[in-house]
Amino acid sequence: MIKQKSDFILTRLFNHGTIEFTILAEVALGERCPNSEQSSAYILNSPLGHIYTNACPDGLHCVKLYGDTSYDDIDWDTKVDFIRASALLPSNAHAKQLKKWLQMYFSNPIECRDIDISFCGLEQYGEFNSAVWMTIYKNCPPGELMSYRELGEQSGYGAGASKVVGYAINKNPYMLVVGDHRVIKASGEIWCENESQRNKLRRLLVKYEIKFTSDTFEDALLKVKERNERTKGTRQRSKTASGSARKKVKAEPEETKSSKTKKSGSSRAKAPAKKSGSKPKTRGRKKRDQSSEEEESEDETYSEESD
Repeated sequence: MIKQKSDFILTRLFNHGTIEFTILAEVALGERCPNSEQSSAYILNSPLGHIYTNACPDGLHCVKLYGDTSYDDIDWDTKVDFIRASALLPSNAHAKQLKKWLQMYFSNPIECRDIDISFCGLEQYGEFNSAVWMTIYKNCPPGELMSYRELGEQSGYGAGASKVVGYAINKNPYMLVVGDHRVIKASGEIWCENESQRNKLRRLLVKYEIKFTSDTFEDALLKVKERNERTKGTRQRSKTASGSARKKVKAEPEETKSSKTKKSGSSRAKAPAKKSGSKPKTRGRKKRDQSSEEEESEDETYSEESD
């Protein structure tokens, strides 16, 4: 059992029977856990090659395919087990549970739903990433498919997050257990299908899981496409309904404005008409009027004295 510490690089050469396995430089993800001092690293054999995991007493930190593997010719009968050596003894309960899960996956993946896996350190990856991964784990078990749009909605971020959830999928540290290969396009196509090994594996795993269901591979993809087309139609209808509601809300203020203008016009009509000749007196005009009155009074007194 190898203890993992922060930024610890695992490099070890050991023998298993007559075959040599070299564990290349690999950064364990135990540093994200407060119990990194108690985390342990394990490697298991599987039909897909070596699977690397790191776990602590609280749960798994990662599940990753280890090393370069060609997926052109896979032996599905390869036994899933720990690569045992004196330095690697499987004592962690969560690592043992992962072994049980993998054994069931490569015999009948549909039965994996009954085996619970505990994860540790999800909060260190951020709320968005952990929400996307846990939505896949809980809502899209082996044998089922969902689109990026559906994943965004079920994660609580809406259909508009269909592109953003792709970034979380690329960071998924729990391969197979959190089956991001089951998330496909709304058109029913496998994500970015090309000749890369990763995309070969995605298509291969989807085909493998669908074999244990009542659907064919093509029917399973078609179901996702039809389901998304139906939900897309309901969203468009809801958008048109909300748009018409907005237009009604916008029309109401215009009516109130017109009523206000009518009221203001009626009040103006009732107000008494002002004399056309009268103008409001300013201070200068008042002074001129007072001075003219004084001059008139002086003229009157002068005429009386002369008489």
